[in-house]
Amino acid sequence: MKINIKFFLLLLLLLLLGTTSYQGIVFAQEEDPIDDDFATYIVQSGDTLASIAYQFGISLDELISHNHIENPNAISIGTELTLPGIIDVEGVLTTLTTTLGSTLNSLSVQYDIPISTLEKINKIVSPIELYKGASLIIPIKEDLVPIKPLANLSTNRTMLEEAILAQQGQWDIARANQREKLWDFLPGELIYGYAQESGEVEENTAVSAFITDLEISPEKLTQGTIVTIKVKTNEPITLTGNLGDRKLNFFEESPNVYIAYTGIHALTEPGTLPFSISTLKEDENSFGFEQMLIAYDAYYGSESISVDPLTIDLNINDEENTFIFSLVEPATESKYWSVPFSCVVDQPVCIRSWFGTDRSYNDGLFYNFHSGIDYGVCASLNIIAPADGVVSFTGPLTVRGNVTFIDHGWGVYSAFYHQSEILVEEGQTVSQGQIIGLIGTTGRSTGPHLHYGLFVNGVQVNPLNILESDCQ
Repeated sequence: MKINIKFFLLLLLLLLLGTTSYQGIVFAQEEDPIDDDFATYIVQSGDTLASIAYQFGISLDELISHNHIENPNAISIGTELTLPGIIDVEGVLTTLTTTLGSTLNSLSVQYDIPISTLEKINKIVSPIELYKGASLIIPIKEDLVPIKPLANLSTNRTMLEEAILAQQGQWDIARANQREKLWDFLPGELIYGYAQESGEVEENTAVSAFITDLEISPEKLTQGTIVTIKVKTNEPITLTGNLGDRKLNFFEESPNVYIAYTGIHALTEPGTLPFSISTLKEDENSFGFEQMLIAYDAYYGSESISVDPLTIDLNINDEENTFIFSLVEPATESKYWSVPFSCVVDQPVCIRSWFGTDRSYNDGLFYNFHSGIDYGVCASLNIIAPADGVVSFTGPLTVRGNVTFIDHGWGVYSAFYHQSEILVEEGQTVSQGQIIGLIGTTGRSTGPHLHYGLFVNGVQVNPLNILESDCQ
């Protein structure tokens, strides 16, 4: 019976000790530590506690309380915060800006994260949200193993053959690409493998194993801009693609370096713009890549002018526009031009109307835009070729008056409207600086001036993109 009393007293003592702290052991009455199972986020430049809470769908009070923050206004860049409610995410969350080539699949493979996790923590419901320049939350793991693109899976080889060529195990390739089965891969898909060398993982923007670099410039695509797409490869290849609704024509600038030029139309709606690139033929080097780019508003002004009613007749304008765009559609294989283009009139220049301006004719609606630069007569009547090329058309038109078109090659054309006199002929080769006509006031014109227009890949763009600075 005495033994039972001793046992009871010992049990009671243990229960009392359960609510105290002894020799560094934490018991029930002490404050709970931050749960290590919650995801960790690194505070970035521009972050506030409120913006972080909103981004991850948690309350501000909960974020402050969970991290024991005494002064919410004193948060600094680099501070580690745990995010209550966000669990089962391995690694430290950080914000990255997606680059050209980033896709959910490439980011998933690059950072060893399931696509479902990326979609969950970034609240992605559609791939269209992953455009170039988008802000994305990525969990960064410690000791992440670097990967590299191996090949675009050939229709003529098995995964085993691809693995042998890459000198990697086929199941290692499956793990690197987060696949459970070898037959989950699709023909043409870019497959990754583990890099042989160790080191810090860099953003992988590869779209193909045989494309070494892909650039789109300028960085910010605005209405009326000229866009250059440059592709560098490690072998000869035939490329095609699209930007918006325009098909891209690629030309070989030098061995294994391909360039396509196009434009962003002045009336393009600001927002996402689809970009794609692929091979033309289906063989072991075939691939396809798509990504959304962002088009920005150029904020052009507006103006109202009075003109001859005949020149704003819709039927006449539609017929003439169809003819004009048929002239500038071909992309000649030869390139005659280089940048910058020289001035199309003698110095000093004076601009009477700018590219992109919304126009109203005879107090009508603003449904037109000015498709070029209007130069007034401030030095002489001379009209000058801005670059080498071949005259593709000359003649009188109702709206544009006496016109000359010069084909500079690779889809780039110059257009000169309202001339009083044309001094060149179709098929004639012209040189930069050559006088090709005289300024006039023919067609839809309110006085003597030269309308200079520039077409790139069939799109009317702002000539100031390419003209020398003293032409402005």
